[in-house]
Amino acid sequence: MTIRRILWWTLTVVLALLTVTTTAFGTWQLIRASQPTPADSIQARQTVLDVAKTSTVKLLSYSPDNVESQLTSAATLTTGAFHDSYTRLIEDVVIPGAKEKTITATAVVPAVAVESLTATTATMIVFINQTVTVGSATPEDTASWDYLANGVSGGFHQ
Repeated sequence: MTIRRILWWTLTVVLALLTVTTTAFGTWQLIRASQPTPADSIQARQTVLDVAKTSTVKLLSYSPDNVESQLTSAATLTTGAFHDSYTRLIEDVVIPGAKEKTITATAVVPAVAVESLTATTATMIVFINQTVTVGSATPEDTASWDYLANGVSGGFHQ
């Protein structure tokens, strides 16, 4: 056998091994990527769905006789910039307004879905129907799409 033929066969074997190794690694990555992460399980999804539902109702429901305790307690469920914004809103506008004008608000979450879920964060889509009554006036209903048009979003913690 000539040196040229030995080099050709060596190169052929090396390229074949690289092809097989690359294919095996790619297949392994594809299989691994298609499996859900431990954080994204049915139980984890149900937990964040439940937290989103109950937290949203707590954040948006109050009556004039207990508005301060209800919403101050609800503020502890929020995080980050949303917490600061929500706290300012309830202290400066909602609590004084509810007491002065005897405003009652009741929120219902008819639907909620998980957009994404990791070990540390969840992005949710929450549809809200809120009924607000001012004094003895007729209750007014507001649906989620009114909020979506204004880009309202925020965060909760469990």
